[in-house]
Amino acid sequence: FLFNLSLDEETTELKINHDDKDIDLQVRSHHYLTLNLARYRAEDERRGVPFEDQGWVNTEQLVKDLGVDIRYINIQIHRARKQFAEDIKHVYDAENIIERQLRKVRFTGAAFAIYKGSQLESALNVVNS
Repeated sequence: FLFNLSLDEETTELKINHDDKDIDLQVRSHHYLTLNLARYRAEDERRGVPFEDQGWVNTEQLVKDLGVDIRYINIQIHRARKQFAEDIKHVYDAENIIERQLRKVRFTGAAFAIYKGSQLESALNVVNS
């Protein structure tokens, strides 16, 4: 997953490379939610949280951090999951790239890079065996 975020954080583009196939998911508002979920995941990895527990965030925390209401969060989660399922057809269960539990959500991508402007903000490349 390659996130390209504008310096003002108004525009988020997402590209995916899987099995040497490039998929351009273009600029979409729901990519900002996915990017922020990736940020939580990277922070947990830095803190040493075990792989299987990384990235979980309470939806109320997302509401606070993003400054939006819970309905907007739910719509963005739905749009992201729908786009993953439609555009990443060769990956089984692609809609679960954003995983949900009761009042919690997380990004499950094991490898990603976040660029803010031209600067690498965060990256994660986990090999889970």
